[in-house]
Amino acid sequence: MRKINYTLLFSFFLFFSFSMAACHSHEQGHHHDEAEEHHHDHDADEDDDHDHDHADEEEEEEHDHDHDAPDHKGHHHDEDGLIHLSTKQAARVGVEVDTLRLGSFFSVLHVGGQLLTTNSDETMVVATAAGIATLSNATEGSAVSAGALLASISSNTLQGGDSFEKVKAEYESAEKEFERVQALLKDGVVSQKRFDEAQLAYKQARIAYQASSSHATSSGIKVVSKTSGYLKQWMVKQGEYVAVGQPIAVVSKNNRLQLVADVPACGFRQLRSFRSANFIPSYGSETYSLDKMNGKLLSYGKSSSASSFVPVTFEFDNKGNFLSDSYVEVFLLGNEEKDVLSIPLSAVTEEQGLNFVYVQECIGLYRKMPVKLGESDGIRIKVLSGLKAGDCLVVKGAYQVKLASMSSSIPEGHSHNH
Repeated sequence: MRKINYTLLFSFFLFFSFSMAACHSHEQGHHHDEAEEHHHDHDADEDDDHDHDHADEEEEEEHDHDHDAPDHKGHHHDEDGLIHLSTKQAARVGVEVDTLRLGSFFSVLHVGGQLLTTNSDETMVVATAAGIATLSNATEGSAVSAGALLASISSNTLQGGDSFEKVKAEYESAEKEFERVQALLKDGVVSQKRFDEAQLAYKQARIAYQASSSHATSSGIKVVSKTSGYLKQWMVKQGEYVAVGQPIAVVSKNNRLQLVADVPACGFRQLRSFRSANFIPSYGSETYSLDKMNGKLLSYGKSSSASSFVPVTFEFDNKGNFLSDSYVEVFLLGNEEKDVLSIPLSAVTEEQGLNFVYVQECIGLYRKMPVKLGESDGIRIKVLSGLKAGDCLVVKGAYQVKLASMSSSIPEGHSHNH
């Protein structure tokens, strides 16, 4: 009986040992299959730990490669200071690059000024009859066309009655008298002198009648503009009495304007050097050049005004629908300087009082550069240090490149320049 128990115990032990070995073998096979699935390019004899370590290294390398590619991530700021911005993104946000070259630059005097109409561009509209003026609905600054009604003058309510009816009656009377005297002259009843007097009175009455009849209406004598332009100023008020020949309104063609710059008396010695000017209207931000608007220097003052300013006057074509009598910021251009490095104002960004620009190192890569700047003519600004001829500078869209250096993405549609 004891022998049988040992035999059964030994059999159970063998069965248990074989079962554990089979389980361990199955588990190893399972891990080996997983390793082959993830790392099919390695030998099957490598152990599990080596396979997993190598897979982690490949994952890190692939991540680093993707991170460095600007076309995959869009744009970012490298540790070496380079800003990545793909060609497609640069075009979308309006980035433009230009190669810097030495050129001419004119000395600048920055002053204030005003736009005025020229005398040849203004027309005075006067009353053609005496009476009460009824003004049209046109407001100062509004456009008017040639022949447009500006006012009506009526004298119906005044002593003496309607002026047109009076002129008409005088004309009819003078006409009859002239015809009567003309018949008597043939018969030798009246002298030649009397005939000449009647003829003169008739012609004067006819001229007055014809001048009034073409503009006569039931509401009075019409006063119209002889030229097209804009209504610069009313000279009378609604319902005011006007006499014949009295100014009613001023109409300006606005084709030519004058730029009058106010130069401080301390800048008097520079007056002879000024050849042209750029200006910025008070109601806008765009800089305009007189050279592009047929501008010319008319005169400069020989003495200062009571406010210690000397006027410098230019004249130019009004191609931008400028408002006369408006104030402007003026950049007077003086002596020419050769071989000067200057850049557009649109290329400059400012941070905490310091000026920066962005230079393109190569396609898709930009570098932020500090610069020291000199005087500006309102369009370009002189570079004192930080750039050199041959640099590829971002001349438009510099603010967008700045955003690319600060953010991981540029908002869609955000393409305006600052």
